[in-house]
Amino acid sequence: MEPLPQEFSPWSRRGVWWALAPLLLGLFVLAAWAPWCSNWDHDTLTQFHQTRAVARTGRIPFRNGPGNARDFPQLRPSWLTERNGEVLGGYPAGMAYLFALPLRLNGFAGVIRAMMLCLALSALFTYALTLRLTRDVRLAVASAYALLLGSSLAGWSTMCAPFVPTATFGVLSVYLAVRACDFASRGRALGYLLGAGLFASFAFSCHMLWFLGAGLLGALLVLRRPVAHALGDGAAYALGMVPMVALMAWTNHDRWGTWSPISFGTSDFAAVSNTGTVQALPTGAVGAAETIFKPMAPFVLAWVLGMYLARRSARAVGLLAAVGIVGALIPESELRNQTLTASRIAFAYLVDMSRLSTPLTRIHEGGMTLGSWFMPHPHHNLGPVVTRSLVQCSPLLALGLVALLSPATAPDDGVRARQRWMLAVSVLGVLGSVLLRAHLPEDHALGMSSHNFRYLSPALPVLFALAFAELRGASLKPWQLALWALLGASLGQWLLREPNDADLLRRKLTLWAPLALSFALVSAVKGAQRARGWEETILRHAAAALVALCLGWGTAITVGVDGVFMFRLRRIQDESTQAVRRCVRDPKFVFVGGWSLDEGITVMDRQDVVFINLGMDTSAAGLENSRRLILEAEAPDRPAYLVQDDPTGPWHLPSQGLETRPIANCPRVFRLVRR
Repeated sequence: MEPLPQEFSPWSRRGVWWALAPLLLGLFVLAAWAPWCSNWDHDTLTQFHQTRAVARTGRIPFRNGPGNARDFPQLRPSWLTERNGEVLGGYPAGMAYLFALPLRLNGFAGVIRAMMLCLALSALFTYALTLRLTRDVRLAVASAYALLLGSSLAGWSTMCAPFVPTATFGVLSVYLAVRACDFASRGRALGYLLGAGLFASFAFSCHMLWFLGAGLLGALLVLRRPVAHALGDGAAYALGMVPMVALMAWTNHDRWGTWSPISFGTSDFAAVSNTGTVQALPTGAVGAAETIFKPMAPFVLAWVLGMYLARRSARAVGLLAAVGIVGALIPESELRNQTLTASRIAFAYLVDMSRLSTPLTRIHEGGMTLGSWFMPHPHHNLGPVVTRSLVQCSPLLALGLVALLSPATAPDDGVRARQRWMLAVSVLGVLGSVLLRAHLPEDHALGMSSHNFRYLSPALPVLFALAFAELRGASLKPWQLALWALLGASLGQWLLREPNDADLLRRKLTLWAPLALSFALVSAVKGAQRARGWEETILRHAAAALVALCLGWGTAITVGVDGVFMFRLRRIQDESTQAVRRCVRDPKFVFVGGWSLDEGITVMDRQDVVFINLGMDTSAAGLENSRRLILEAEAPDRPAYLVQDDPTGPWHLPSQGLETRPIANCPRVFRLVRR
């Protein structure tokens, strides 16, 4: 293959913009429509609170009503912390500052529209990365469509969540680093690396999942030769990170008194969910190695073994058998248990979730893990929802995972090999960040997963670029695109048809079919690369058909399951919020007592909404605190209301001299009045 020209640009082809126009136009129309008015869950609610606090005051900490959160614990939701009387969210500060302006200009809809813009940028730079690796415009355009139509990333753009901006800034960082390899001019190369560092810091300032990937990319720049260029590249990359890292350090000092830019605070939840990275780094090399690298050891060993097998596949069976025998002979120990836990978590995230179950996050049916932690819904049918792995969401990504094993073994020139390594280490960083949780109890290590694994979503754009790079030289034909569209539409319609949570056939197919397709696809693609003669011809045709099938299956799952699931659940939440707005025209305070409505009610920017967890403390002092807060709010000129999940639930209000009066046609809303 001829080397890339020094000034090669993926945006120079006029026909590309016509090919991408439907995709971008659809996103812009969806962003302009943006009907959503409520948050997804307590995580996204916290992100919204942080963003709204920055939009209003320029700081992350916020006050929840007129009271002091130290004197009135009811003002602090159980998943947040308190400092100096203010309520604190524990998430990184980047997203709050980056999305404060859209929130200030256009409210919650402004945040969603900014998310849609990030999604469009993710698709564009997925196209650009794929084109740099393949020099095939059709594959590059297909990768952009596959990201939107065949992955879970689009669903996360409908909420105030950090996964889409993390993916967007991450792929921007990788793209700029890859582009820096193309320039003979050191000045232009260093400028691109400066931008790569800046966007890498944007990515991990939104979610720490990108922190390890950013570090690995910087290490790759420093470890390359010649040394003089490597030091300059690393310095430019690190310099680009300075503004956002300084902002994160200042914000964390404002929140909990530490200048560490990657601190999550000291709350009970942070102590459980923290990877240990934050506590280890200040203690020196020994503590960092113990906390960071020990949980990752099985992951690194598996990657090294995979690279070895990718280069010497003839010895794969014997080597795997030897590893299995040695592993079985290792006595019971902490290292063995940790290795097994990390292996199970990695396998569940990447390949198959159906056999790994925990009591906290799964619903079991027919001996399999088929449900998510909030399914089935008591009033609305959400369809054939299952908890799926990365490959089960989009089987084409199996090619991307294979590319991670040997990112530089293809017959490329030196520049192209280095570019593939840059993509690989960024994805490996996200996977490694997930496995850093392996030392936690399994419930927390797996996280509160729903219908797909959000923790891997920031790596999706780069993974799609790597997957399509494996198809280099096999341009998508019109019949493949037609099969992709036909299968996606027909299978998606079948999955949509009469959704029933008891329909095991459709739900099991969403687990088994993508595994079979991904295995066949990898076998055909890799076999065609090694075969010769008539065998190569047959395998190439089989691979072409399987690519279309995998793309069609991913589209069907995204549209027919994930998309419907998201829209139905969002509609349920939005209906609850709109019902309260209709019943309570202009309250000064709305007191939310339960778990499922608070994410919707607290989004109502035009009203003064306070969260009070009335059931958190039922002691005499706690009830007196609740009474004082309610009496402070309740007055003739500013009525107070209680919104609760269960109208029959005990709220201990009558004994405190208060009672509730139901609001007509709104069974969840009650007027709080004195006796």
